[in-house]
Amino acid sequence: MSSLLRLCVGFLCVGWMCLPTYEAIAAIAPSTDILTLELAVKEALRREPLLHQAELDLEQTLVGLEGVKAERLQYGGDVTVGNWAGLTGLMSHNPVQPMNVPIANAQLMARWPVFTGFRLSRQIDAAEAAVRASRARLEQARQDTILAVLESFWGIRRAELKLDVQREATTGARAALRIAKEMIKTGRAPAWEVERAEVAALTAEGEALRLEAEVARARDQLGALLQRDMTGVVLDAAFPGAVTPMNVPAEAAFDRRPDVRLARAELAIKQADVGVASSERWPKLELASLYQYGNNPFFATSGNRSVLDRLVGTFNAQINLSYSLFDHGVVGRNIHARTLECAQSEQALVALLARAEVEVRAARRRLELARRRVSLGTRNEALAKRNLEWLQTRYRFGFVRLVELNESRVNFVASKNQRLDAEIDRYLAMAALYKSLGVLDAPPRAPEGGRK
Repeated sequence: MSSLLRLCVGFLCVGWMCLPTYEAIAAIAPSTDILTLELAVKEALRREPLLHQAELDLEQTLVGLEGVKAERLQYGGDVTVGNWAGLTGLMSHNPVQPMNVPIANAQLMARWPVFTGFRLSRQIDAAEAAVRASRARLEQARQDTILAVLESFWGIRRAELKLDVQREATTGARAALRIAKEMIKTGRAPAWEVERAEVAALTAEGEALRLEAEVARARDQLGALLQRDMTGVVLDAAFPGAVTPMNVPAEAAFDRRPDVRLARAELAIKQADVGVASSERWPKLELASLYQYGNNPFFATSGNRSVLDRLVGTFNAQINLSYSLFDHGVVGRNIHARTLECAQSEQALVALLARAEVEVRAARRRLELARRRVSLGTRNEALAKRNLEWLQTRYRFGFVRLVELNESRVNFVASKNQRLDAEIDRYLAMAALYKSLGVLDAPPRAPEGGRK
């Protein structure tokens, strides 16, 4: 008996050792990746190539601005140390002698453009405007990325919610088909009632399959923005609260729109270009100085022993005044061309302001209509649901026809989809309004329908 007990214990120990560990079970079990809207926006902003390109452009314009500012006073210094070797007396009656002359030179240079016809100041204005334009492009790319993620994210949620509604309707149609078959057996319904119920069930299943494809397409679109595989990713849209409008002024705050800021910066660049072109009609005044200390490496008779005693310090200062007397009309043509470019930028800015005003009005109107649709859809869905439940009960006892039940189910699905569309459209309309005012930053609060 003791041997049998030891054998059983041995089998149990071996079996226990063969059981997988918790880490192995966790590795085998499929993990669920939950993606919130905030995380999706952050990931898109981190991965968007156009956003990184805009950041590099901004850095480049900042470097260009520092370079233009450095032209207001140029200075530098250099030190030269070397050795100059050669031969003297070649091809002559003198004896050939080797030369070995060390070189030691140091110089300081300064250049100050006293008056450039306002060219330098206009170039600085253009560089500063280029920095503002780069910042506006960066902000525009950022807001475009945020809006694209919002639309894709809620495009997935829209398709998923509609798929849930359609699956519920499919379940109801299948239940009606089973009831119809039972009614045929008891003689309470004609034979073609089953065929009609089956057609309604197959139609509901076909619509569910179409919505599954829509969900997959929307997921692929968001995956392209996030540069990741959306397989197995669960969207978490359960944000607290409902859509609340941002406290924005009644008038359109176009100063905050990136595209308007970009157009104004480009206009400032063109205006500065006109000033740079006009500077060629002014005289130029410049001060320059140079101090050099060292030996002359090309003084061939210095020899090997007379280098260090021939170090010389030289200072040179000069005033340069220049003026272009005749240029065959080049300056005038350049000024005219830059002026035309400036006028084109002004017209582009005027057109952009008019379009921005229309966008703000359209966004406000879209938001107001979406709110009215939500109110109407909520009431319509409640009535359609109550009517469907009432007809389902009466159909079970044979008091109504199947065509009435199918019509009621279609009305319920349509009313629920309309309410879902209205709530998501209200959210996207709010985001579009924020973007039209140039204040789209963090995702606005989700619609109440996103939590259902």
